[in-house]
Amino acid sequence: MATQQYMNNRKRYSRPQAVLFADQAPVFVSGRAVPPGSEIASAGYNPQPEDEDSFIILSDHNRAPISMSSTRFENRQRMVNAQLRSFYINEKVTIELSWDMLPSRSFKTRPDFNQTTGRPDVVSTKSVDRDRNPATPNTTAKIESQGSLYEADQQYTVDGGAGGAEILAWYENHRGPFWVYLAYDNFATYGYDDEDYAKLANYTDFYYVYITSFSYSIQKRGADNFDMWSISLTLEEV
Repeated sequence: MATQQYMNNRKRYSRPQAVLFADQAPVFVSGRAVPPGSEIASAGYNPQPEDEDSFIILSDHNRAPISMSSTRFENRQRMVNAQLRSFYINEKVTIELSWDMLPSRSFKTRPDFNQTTGRPDVVSTKSVDRDRNPATPNTTAKIESQGSLYEADQQYTVDGGAGGAEILAWYENHRGPFWVYLAYDNFATYGYDDEDYAKLANYTDFYYVYITSFSYSIQKRGADNFDMWSISLTLEEV
């Protein structure tokens, strides 16, 4: 499956970005959880509200701590002997995410992520104003991609993950539930064998959620490249 290699190449560090949104539940390939479908902004991807098997990798750029809380649904009652008994029904998770001064876009132009390698298909040349003099002709220089990265002047989030406008677009196109993948040290999701302890580089938690609140503000407007946004959202498990 190309998706496994794809996700490997979309990581800047040895661990994936902490949060991923996906239309579908994860599939497990060689013990690794990967999202089926195509990443938004992949080559040939034409987004339509809630009818694509798509996913979006959220940036860790200026992300605040991930706040998680559980609501336990149960019926507690004291018996005639004064002991408290609980009839447990279920437990649901609420996740709060926020970013401060997050670039409004992840790349200067649409990255067209290659669905096999995960790397953006960069343009091979660009015009460079080497002497910073608009009166003199610009020269053409070759652009080299580094892993899953553009040249620094084409990539705006530190890890190539989604910027503010991309997160907003996901919210606007997903009125219904979707899956959130979380990458943090929760090895017990897989078990307690030595192999399970080695899952630190994987997504370890998966929840089917709604966005119950979403807000954003434009902190600073850029000149001709991107703005700086602040975003807050709350996810509630279905």
